[in-house]
Amino acid sequence: MRRTTELPLRAVVFDLDNTLVRCASTDDAVSRIVRRYGAHRNDTALIGQATSDWSIVEQCVLPKHRHAAYLEILETNARLAATAECRDGLGDALRLLSRRYPLFVASGRDRRSIDIVLDVVGFRQLFTDIQPASAYSPCKPDERVLTALLDRHGILPAEAVYVGDKEVDRELASRAGVAFIGATLYHDLLTDDVCKVHSAADLPRVINDLAATRDAAVAERAG
Repeated sequence: MRRTTELPLRAVVFDLDNTLVRCASTDDAVSRIVRRYGAHRNDTALIGQATSDWSIVEQCVLPKHRHAAYLEILETNARLAATAECRDGLGDALRLLSRRYPLFVASGRDRRSIDIVLDVVGFRQLFTDIQPASAYSPCKPDERVLTALLDRHGILPAEAVYVGDKEVDRELASRAGVAFIGATLYHDLLTDDVCKVHSAADLPRVINDLAATRDAAVAERAG
């Protein structure tokens, strides 16, 4: 496989929570749901760090109650999705990028709550496709979260960049062979060796700089 830096950029994929938007935390509500269903494990740290709701249910709830608990968590996600907010100028930055690249979302959220979030902040029409989480799909950092999305559009991993806010996002990108950019619009949880976007205004510049670097590498190889 070619190295990532040698292929032109054809797609930008975003994580959602704390990368593009911020919502009210579901952690306390999920912890109450887990307790109500007679959890065999109620680990608040695990709930806060989980990469999908189904992974919480699998690890914390007895098998006979998992489906019911999962449905309640999805309802909680939908209710709190209405609290979504984003940084000033982010919509303009995404619109600029969408004129040059297809934009995607790959998130640990379920599809219904993703749609609500994107509708609340007015971004839904900017995204070509969405890779949500479900009870039957792989979750971060499984590379299929990204590769399944890119495959649907005939895009190679080395032709994409993933923008996320956590180490699990970085690991996901690495496993998938996708370039990674750290988002620090709401917090900075990543080490200093990561290329980072610190503001909405930075986003198009950082993405376009990456694209220019790749284009130059391709031109050098061709020459």
